[in-house]
Amino acid sequence: MEYEIRDGEIIYADEGPVGVMVAERHVGATSEPTLRDLSEALITVYGTDYGVHSPTWITRFTDMTRQAASYRKGRVLLAGDAAHVHFPAGGQGLNIGVQDAVNLGWKLAQVVNEFSPVSLLDTYHAERHPVGARVLCNTMAQTALMRPADARLEALRETVAELLSMDEPRKRFAGMISGPGRPLRPRRRPSAARTAHARSRPSNRRRAHACVHVASRCATRAPQPR
Repeated sequence: MEYEIRDGEIIYADEGPVGVMVAERHVGATSEPTLRDLSEALITVYGTDYGVHSPTWITRFTDMTRQAASYRKGRVLLAGDAAHVHFPAGGQGLNIGVQDAVNLGWKLAQVVNEFSPVSLLDTYHAERHPVGARVLCNTMAQTALMRPADARLEALRETVAELLSMDEPRKRFAGMISGPGRPLRPRRRPSAARTAHARSRPSNRRRAHACVHVASRCATRAPQPR
């Protein structure tokens, strides 16, 4: 929906869809959310559902925060939502999931084609796990700032907003989301001579293989937000 900001307030256009996010009173529902669920949640919070109708998309999510203790165990490697799940603030999960794949993809190719030793895959966890941990910390902090505020939390919100209006803190925040640039840069490709040598090896030589596990859940050591 079109909107503009006037004197610090968001002014919506007279027509078009509006995005709404509300907290459910009871946690743990697993069924598909309905328009009635949304209407009841709005009434609980605001005393009215504002005549909400014709939804284009309704979903349910939580602030569950989890990270796999290890991104690699033998031939199984975790990436994306299999490696880390968190509150979907800012779409950060998509960013780091794609970055996981970029970091891991070329390493798998190097190992499978015998250009690099299997130990190269260990660098995937070393480089990507700290990035995921930072993003989880960031989303938990944002979740805390979204909760109903008392005077102290409101003061914290104003302080954070003021910091994010400055260039240096904003760059720092962006770095927390995307992580360091180095792990995303593929290392130098092997030379033609090295490639020819690798391909001349006996075809029955056992090759190292790996698979990317895309399960929806994973083991965890990360704390849940309170």
